[in-house]
Amino acid sequence: MGDMNARTGKCPDFITGDSCQINNFDAENLIPNYYEVDTEISRNNQDNVTNVQEHDLFKDLIGMMKKIRGSGYNGDIPAFSASLSKSQNLGSNTNVLFDKVWTNVGNGYSTQTGVFTVPTGGLYQISCTVVGAPGKTLRVHLWKNEQKTVGLYPNLANFNSATLNMVLDLKEGDRVYIRHGNSQSELVYNEPGTDSSMFSGYLISK
Repeated sequence: MGDMNARTGKCPDFITGDSCQINNFDAENLIPNYYEVDTEISRNNQDNVTNVQEHDLFKDLIGMMKKIRGSGYNGDIPAFSASLSKSQNLGSNTNVLFDKVWTNVGNGYSTQTGVFTVPTGGLYQISCTVVGAPGKTLRVHLWKNEQKTVGLYPNLANFNSATLNMVLDLKEGDRVYIRHGNSQSELVYNEPGTDSSMFSGYLISK
C-alpha cells in the first residue's frame, strides 16, 4: 500500500463540483457546451518516494515459496532406487551390486559398479537395507568417495535385516556406494522375487 501511495502521489484524488447539467445532454453532444468543468483536488500528502526494493522483495518471496514447495531445483530431481535380484557373495572391499533398477533419474546409478555418481550437488537422502543369510554375519558400510560412513550389521537371526538412512551434503561427481569391508567372505541374501535388499537416494535440496 505504501508503494502504491507513493506512485500515485501526484495524481488527483477525486473531483468535486459535478455539474447538475451533466444529465442534460442530447444524443449528439454527450457533454453540453455549458457543462461546468469539475475541480481537481490535489493530494495533501505529496508522498512521491517509490519503493526501490519492490523487485528484490518480490524475488525473495518467490524464492521462499520455492523452498517451501521443495528443493527449488528447476530441472528433474536426481533420484535412484535399485535392489538385489539374487544373493551376492562379497569378498574384501567388494561393492554390493544392486542390479535391478527401479528408478534412475539423471542416470547417476551404475549396476556395473553399484556406485551412485552425483549428477547435481546438494543435500541427498540416502537409504539402504540389506538382509543377511540365516546364522551368517554380514558387515557393510555406506561410503562417500573414499570415506567410510555408517555401517549395517544384521545379526545372526533368521533372515535378519538392517537399514540405514542418511542425509549427505554431496558435490557433483561425488560417489556413494555400499561396500563390504570384512576380510572374510560374506553373503547379502535375497530370496528370488523378494527384492528385499535395496539401495536408493534422491536430491532433497540444492
